[in-house]
Amino acid sequence: MRGALKVLAGACLCVLLLTGTASAAFPDVRPGAWYTEAVTEMEEAGLLHGYPDGTFRPGAPITAAQFVAVTARCAGLSPVPGQTNHWAAGQLQAALQAGWYDWDEIPPTGERFDQPITRQLAVKILMRALLPQIRGDYNTESQKMRDFDQLDGRYYEICNEPNGSVTWTGDVKPYAQAVIPVIRERAPRSVILVGSPTWSQDIHLAAQSPLEGENLMYTLHFYAGTHGADLRRRIDDALAAGLPVFVSEWGTSRADGSGGVFLKEAGEWLDFLKERGISWANWSLCDKNETSAALRAGTSPEGTWNEADLSESGRFVFSRFAD
Repeated sequence: MRGALKVLAGACLCVLLLTGTASAAFPDVRPGAWYTEAVTEMEEAGLLHGYPDGTFRPGAPITAAQFVAVTARCAGLSPVPGQTNHWAAGQLQAALQAGWYDWDEIPPTGERFDQPITRQLAVKILMRALLPQIRGDYNTESQKMRDFDQLDGRYYEICNEPNGSVTWTGDVKPYAQAVIPVIRERAPRSVILVGSPTWSQDIHLAAQSPLEGENLMYTLHFYAGTHGADLRRRIDDALAAGLPVFVSEWGTSRADGSGGVFLKEAGEWLDFLKERGISWANWSLCDKNETSAALRAGTSPEGTWNEADLSESGRFVFSRFAD
């Protein structure tokens, strides 16, 4: 495994850095280059195949499919039936099911298979595939990279549905004012999500007394069977006040997770959010026996899900992903 990691790192890094990469088996090899030995070893081990015309194309960026396929071979991960007829679909599906990356990072539907992979996602895949037990110290390692805070997908949510007797001005806002500067010391440009009282529905109160700072977003939660036009008006008021809004939780059911499914009302909500350019996250990707769950009760967490595994809510939510 260590040897495979060494040669994989050597080959992949030279492609990621857009320097030439080759082996004796490829006509576009650069004899004597620092990377030739590693690529030759991988080719002889059956880990690198090159293009159908026999070239390696050292100046080309590596695609997501190529990177995952090579990593899968190094890790001994067997292909499983994929969702497209792409040459690497089986290896990509197996890697997705193994948890090497998330669905939205390389969708199994294939639209990003042949696009270049980012360095940060490549490192994530390498770590999860070949060194799953290794964990670095966040504070120590993050300080070694000047652009660590710019990594895609890093955000912080500091108030998820603050409830009880709390108020925006008396509790949530002062808490945010104390916590945000601490986060900014480590992540000066990351997005910070801030909720509001009453299950993150009092966004209108935040709009009356917003926080100071950049890259702050205010979350709102709704359930189609419970919340309607009044809560949408609060969103419009918040937008008019200049607040960036993110719906970090919503469901097709009532607020207790059951009842419905309220597809007409859910459609009205999603149309409203689409018109205003507001992103959302649905509750929830699970097989719990409640109508808000996207999977049918008893659906296995393993394997490839298809439409038959989705609940009524799940089919509706998946149909709206293109929005």
